[in-house]
Amino acid sequence: NTNISHSNESNYLFSGVLNQTNSTISLVNLDNGYLWVNSTICDSIARCSNSTVRLTIDKTNPSNTQIYPLTQNILSNGSVILGAGDSIQIFSGNDTYSGIHYTRCDGPNGFVTSSEEFIIIGAQALAVQNQWSIISCYSVDRLGHESQITELLVYIDSIIPNLVVDYDNLAGLVTPQNWLNISCSDNFQFDSLNIKIYTDILLIDEINSSSSSLSLQYSEIGINNQNVILNFEITCFDTIGNEDKQLSSFELLTSIDASNITIFGVTNQN
Repeated sequence: NTNISHSNESNYLFSGVLNQTNSTISLVNLDNGYLWVNSTICDSIARCSNSTVRLTIDKTNPSNTQIYPLTQNILSNGSVILGAGDSIQIFSGNDTYSGIHYTRCDGPNGFVTSSEEFIIIGAQALAVQNQWSIISCYSVDRLGHESQITELLVYIDSIIPNLVVDYDNLAGLVTPQNWLNISCSDNFQFDSLNIKIYTDILLIDEINSSSSSLSLQYSEIGINNQNVILNFEITCFDTIGNEDKQLSSFELLTSIDASNITIFGVTNQN
């Protein structure tokens, strides 16, 4: 005796007695879900055994994979700027019935496959440095159905900015009338400048600027007419945190003491 039922149906799809060792039952147009086959097999002297088999019906594709960059540098068009050491996280998507078999991601630098639900991989495994790359991912369920392809446009920026500083000094000396001139450029996208000025180890001034160039007269530094050694720490950042830094020291002369000149004699026309 065999009964066949569907998880979405209240009535049996088949119920009857099979008198053959091997029998074939055709069921068509079945919906997604589970098929339960309950059988009782008896021999000629009424010795019986029961068997239950659950079969999965999967007619649909998995949901789309999702790509999450582990960075906040997402542009308005959805593309992403990454550093050389940054990673991306891949979510395989869902498949209600047969389940996800594996997820595959491709890029110009290679490909990665995984059977895990969440995958974290270094962006450089797929994308090429210092140029735009498309990362494409999709999942396959256990019956071979493929999800739609999800794409992410990424740029891996591994080149540090170029920082140029003119201290306007003469033999290691600057005066309040001199100017500190700073400029910074980046092959992809400049972010900010940071200037720290110390006397010995005491921080006396710090400037943060979103401009790629800056000029500062030494008279604007908070020094009260003192001759001091100024230590400069100047850093330029690009969008993903690559940096170029310069460290320098100069003596600031705010005043020079008057000198005494002594004349010991005068010679006129030899």
